[in-house]
Amino acid sequence: MQLKWTDEASLRRMAEEGMIGDSMERDPESRTTSNLYELLVHKAELEMQNEALRDAQTELGTLHERYKALFDQAPTAYVALDASCRITAANDRAAKLLGEAPRALFGVRLTRHLVPEEAISFERYRREVMGAPTALGAEFTMVVAGGEQREIRLESVATNGKGSEWYVALTDVTAYNGMVRQLDHDERLRTIQQRASTIAHSLNNLLYSIQGHADVALQLIEPTAPAHAPLTRMREVVTRCAETTEQLTTFSRAETARPGIVDLNAVVAELQTLLPSLLGADIAAEVHLGASDGEVRLDRTHVEQILLTAVRNARHAMPHGGTFRIDTATVELTDAARIRDTENTRFIRWTLSDTGVGMTASTRDRAFEPFFTTKPPGVGTGLGLSMVKATVGRSGGFVDLESEPGRGTKLIVHLPRATGAAHAPRFPPEETKRHNPFARILVVEDDVEVASEIASRLRDAECDVVCAAGGADALDLLRHSHGSLDVLLVDESYPDFVVAQLVRTAREVSPSLEIVVAPLGLAIDSDGEHDDPVEDAVDLALCAAVRACAQ
Repeated sequence: MQLKWTDEASLRRMAEEGMIGDSMERDPESRTTSNLYELLVHKAELEMQNEALRDAQTELGTLHERYKALFDQAPTAYVALDASCRITAANDRAAKLLGEAPRALFGVRLTRHLVPEEAISFERYRREVMGAPTALGAEFTMVVAGGEQREIRLESVATNGKGSEWYVALTDVTAYNGMVRQLDHDERLRTIQQRASTIAHSLNNLLYSIQGHADVALQLIEPTAPAHAPLTRMREVVTRCAETTEQLTTFSRAETARPGIVDLNAVVAELQTLLPSLLGADIAAEVHLGASDGEVRLDRTHVEQILLTAVRNARHAMPHGGTFRIDTATVELTDAARIRDTENTRFIRWTLSDTGVGMTASTRDRAFEPFFTTKPPGVGTGLGLSMVKATVGRSGGFVDLESEPGRGTKLIVHLPRATGAAHAPRFPPEETKRHNPFARILVVEDDVEVASEIASRLRDAECDVVCAAGGADALDLLRHSHGSLDVLLVDESYPDFVVAQLVRTAREVSPSLEIVVAPLGLAIDSDGEHDDPVEDAVDLALCAAVRACAQ
């Protein structure tokens, strides 16, 4: 609003000009009295002031409607509270958040929506807001629309210094806090995975050394010698340790070597005889192998791991007995395959079910989370189902869980049917010698005995070998090789980030460099026998050397 005058003198001048315009133009001395003139001037002044007030009132009404619409339609929930936390004003967003009509909120205490355990904290927060010159924020758990508990962030400011009123903005931060917690959990999990990978790598090297010394000792003594039986037993213990290390490696690595092909029906049939001892006398075992073709791309140890995980969970869920059932079937899952972004449509469905206590919805939703367990402390690690999900996922399959309280649990594993050979044929040593390759090979292995054995066999094949004791040494050798290396041989048990950095640096130094990432520690094959990882690694390195020399 703009006034036509700025002071009293201007107002009087405008009023006198208006009177002249109303045919009052005459000599002041000819007027009846001077008082009449003054009254008429004051009347004109009052009319002008009334007009200005009407304009101001109209403009204030427009501003009021504008700011009221802005308050009511704001995307953030706002409420005004008195000193006792009663709501004196609330916008539409606040009403929607709290599950009430805007008018129904008037006079209602905001504390009514707090969970009981937050009452003391909220009162402390209210006192801080009333005494603070600026806005203060805090988060509380509140019961909102539909009776759901949500995490709500409050940004509050006192409107005056009397402590009689304060304004509050409410924001639902449940989803945001959930993502932050998930990111924090993932970061901790990655740290644990890297540590587990390092431990698995070190244990592999130690176990390989123990196995090597035991093999040498067994060759030097007679089978009838007193030490022969303890040494054989020691090798068996090493095998069990290697299986445990394999679980650590599976958990810690995002990728594994291409698995073999096994007949799921055959493996389950072999393990069927162990079920009574694993489940106990009060739990009956039923096996129905209905899959017409049970070949899947999965290692035997992984099949055993999945079965043992289901058995342990079933035994825990049936403390007073029940039935554990195994079923296999061949199914066509076109829709499921499309949803899960896989090209396979023919699956082997492997169902492991029990008649135990079952799970609640909240427990079922978290069942595949790493380290989540319902077992007592010291009984379960919480890694069983998470490792099952990771193992099956790497094979191109997926896992579902069906369970209700009192109605048992079904672990449903879908594995794509396997096609093709399990492994590519190895390069024959005779053919390797016939090519007589001459190559310079960098071996990255921190165990001296393992590295020495690999270097010795490669030198027998007329290769030059340089050994690096770790990732830092290997990076330094790569940067100073000036492209003279032909093959980079790296132990796959190194943490993923170390292998990735080595590969990236190798590609930068020499794009044509052949890179082989292979297990160099102790390995157990599907029959429980000891594989010779050094022999496999040497074969792979020689094949890579042949390719390098042919370029």
